Amino acid sequence: MIILDTNVWIAYLNESDSLHRKAAILFSNISEQIIIPEYVLVEASNILAVRQSHAGAVNFLQLALENKEANILPSNPDFLSEITKFFCSHDWRGLSFVGSTLLYLSQTYTVLTFDKQLARAIKLSQSEIHSRGKIKK
Repeated sequence: MIILDTNVWIAYLNESDSLHRKAAILFSNISEQIIIPEYVLVEASNILAVRQSHAGAVNFLQLALENKEANILPSNPDFLSEITKFFCSHDWRGLSFVGSTLLYLSQTYTVLTFDKQLARAIKLSQSEIHSRGKIKK
């Protein structure tokens, strides 16, 4: 199972995005089931509605919700509590709450991103996991 960061979705859905071609290639090479965390769904919808159009956001939501190859990972009170504790206890400079959520989820899922800060944090956390057994929560 694989998670795509919001920036990958935005680039894929926006043909004028400088990373669109890279995102399209990435999508064409995915053979795993796509997991869309609720936070990514919300963040991508917000960005598309503000920067592109309401119709662009609706198109993304329909694609995400109706795609049989994608599953939404809804939040729940326990998950929100875990993510909040994780976010508050780690100062990953430059990572948003959603970025921190994806970093946390990278312990379980493969996360693809164009965000260099998030990619570095994932790489560092994977090193920490391998050296310590598991990232601290």
